Amino acid sequence: MARRLEKMRNSPKKIKIINTAIIGCGNAAAWIDVNNLKNYRHTFSHMTHIQKNPKFRLIACADKSKKNLIQFSKKFKVEKIYTSSDKMLNENNIDFLIVCVPTKFHIQEAKKALNYKKIKLVLCEKPFGFNYFKAKKIIQDYQNKKKVLLINYQRRWSTFYNNIKRQINIKKYGKLTNIIGIVDRALYQHSSHMIDLSIFLAGPSKEIYGNIDKNVPPRIVHGYKDYAANITIIHKNNVKTYIKASSETMSKRWFELDLHFSNGRIRILNDDTICEIYKYKPSKQFKNCTELSLIDRKKNKFEDRMKSLYLDIEEFFFKRKKLNKDNLSNIETLKVIEKVLTKN
Repeated sequence: MARRLEKMRNSPKKIKIINTAIIGCGNAAAWIDVNNLKNYRHTFSHMTHIQKNPKFRLIACADKSKKNLIQFSKKFKVEKIYTSSDKMLNENNIDFLIVCVPTKFHIQEAKKALNYKKIKLVLCEKPFGFNYFKAKKIIQDYQNKKKVLLINYQRRWSTFYNNIKRQINIKKYGKLTNIIGIVDRALYQHSSHMIDLSIFLAGPSKEIYGNIDKNVPPRIVHGYKDYAANITIIHKNNVKTYIKASSETMSKRWFELDLHFSNGRIRILNDDTICEIYKYKPSKQFKNCTELSLIDRKKNKFEDRMKSLYLDIEEFFFKRKKLNKDNLSNIETLKVIEKVLTKN
């Protein structure tokens, strides 16, 4: 497989290439999948997809850690390595930039790409910094310069969740009224996926309430405390979301959704492994009443969300596909988390 890809890359035929560079050579860039891919239902690391697709060429990488750089460049045969992202950006003609640095550097590194005309697309790991207003300003700067910035909330590229969103929009089970989400702790790292998904499905927030779960110790991530919490969001369309974002230990993984409609219910279990559909049917015990009845329960087919993301990126470069994943909606997650933390 590797030999065939290398032959395609070196073929004399005119093959369009996306010159790609990575800032941050850690887990999100590669090592989550390298170390554990066979155990996962989904892929999580960018190099998994860059390696498999000959239309992406990794021309350079940057990391402040020389150890990370050497390990990464040896594994993926990257010739140009830098401890300074500024130097890397100056010395290379980059089309596509991937930002995989710790959260506190997301906005700083994404901002640099604004100064390079050739960079058409930047993909940054979530949650895109710690400050909602700074994140919003950068997104507006990208829009003004007609550049594309994507934030890597993978479920937005999921066929399954996009289908759920379509069912909500056409009111297949009536009007969506409530969302209940359960997810493990760490607001910026793990829980942000659930917050973003609720906003993706139900729309922007109108009111935000919440409190830190002080019975659960925070997770320490890159030196900062990432807390557990209980969150209530009232969306602009008056849908109400409750999220329990806490667990006693990170080894107890949990990602489940319960969507309530005026005429039914959808339960999404074990990170979309199983989906249950309920509808109201005449009650056998209460006269002139209806009760929710399970009408369908199915296991979902395997779907690699990161693969869908990278196929979209490929089509953006070669077929001019629009990548409208609504970044202002993405960073609503930061607004929610900030509101919860400032109330404690």
